[in-house]
Amino acid sequence: MMAPSALRVARAGQLVAGSARSDQLLAGTTRTGQVLAGTARSGQLVSFVGGGLAVVLAGCAATGLASGTGSLEVVPAVASDAGFHAQALVLPYTAADIQHLVVKIYTVEATGEIAVAAEGGGDLAKDVPGSALGQPIRFYRLHRDTRYRLRGFAYKAAGTEDADRISLDASSSVDVTVAHDDRPATGALPLWLLDKTFAGKATSSIAFEPGPVDNAGFEDFGQ
Repeated sequence: MMAPSALRVARAGQLVAGSARSDQLLAGTTRTGQVLAGTARSGQLVSFVGGGLAVVLAGCAATGLASGTGSLEVVPAVASDAGFHAQALVLPYTAADIQHLVVKIYTVEATGEIAVAAEGGGDLAKDVPGSALGQPIRFYRLHRDTRYRLRGFAYKAAGTEDADRISLDASSSVDVTVAHDDRPATGALPLWLLDKTFAGKATSSIAFEPGPVDNAGFEDFGQ
């Protein structure tokens, strides 16, 4: 649904123009010269009463649309699984193996995560080349007083094929709350990388010499 875009004066039938984007001031003037003003966040219904005129906000916003005034930034922190390895030669991926990183952002609600929608359509995300992993990744136009979850997806090749993803989805995330500070909210985004799939081979040769085969008996190894 589209963002709220007008104030409607119910009794007089006037349409009073105003902006209803998140955290912006909504204002209008009735025929009697009274000023009606208030603030609203996207998707909320706001009502005003002035001089007996009931004013309601017309329209609503798409869930999770990035249309606020807050911002946040995170810096990727690459880590590798240092747990148990069945073989010493099985090595984890490192930052040098990351061709690019995709960072997606969600709002954290009581019912779960909701992907933040970009203004141009689709989910809001940042695609960062592996050579820029040490730089802050910033998201703008976020709602204040909102908890966001950022998830990192590291890939060893161009594109987003599952076979090329080398990060652990469950561990590569961080929650950041956008408040009312002038500066962006900050956080460190951990990127836990998978172990490289072990690939090894060996060769051998067996030669049989001509001649009889003798039965040398048997060996008893006991119980």
